[in-house]
Amino acid sequence: MHRALERIVGSVPGVRWLVLGVVSVAVACAVVARLIAEDDFPTFGRALWWSVQTVTTVGYGDVTPATTAGRAVAAALMVAAVAFISLLTAAISAGFLSRLQSRQQSEDKSLAVLTRIEARLEALEDAVDRSLRRSGNR
Repeated sequence: MHRALERIVGSVPGVRWLVLGVVSVAVACAVVARLIAEDDFPTFGRALWWSVQTVTTVGYGDVTPATTAGRAVAAALMVAAVAFISLLTAAISAGFLSRLQSRQQSEDKSLAVLTRIEARLEALEDAVDRSLRRSGNR
């Protein structure tokens, strides 16, 4: 289950909580919409469908609240959805940036090691050349 969840939402820290938050807000708003605006949302399924559309900013328009109470719930859900989507996008971007930075640091360390090895090889070559010159073999 953990691996399946990681494949779906990735391993970026905080993304799981954001996804859980989005799902929770969608379900909670569906419940509130059903309780407050029964005329707009005669069934829980219809309220949940509307809530998921609104949270994901798809908004097909097949289910829309017409009463003041329904519109109040819709306004709150829209603001929350925009905030959650923004946070989700920022968290994913931060994860990509972190991965890129760690890869860059790894490459920098490898380059530093290679530079030290090259310097040591040059020093050894110089020492061998000096030794050969002293002995007259070159």
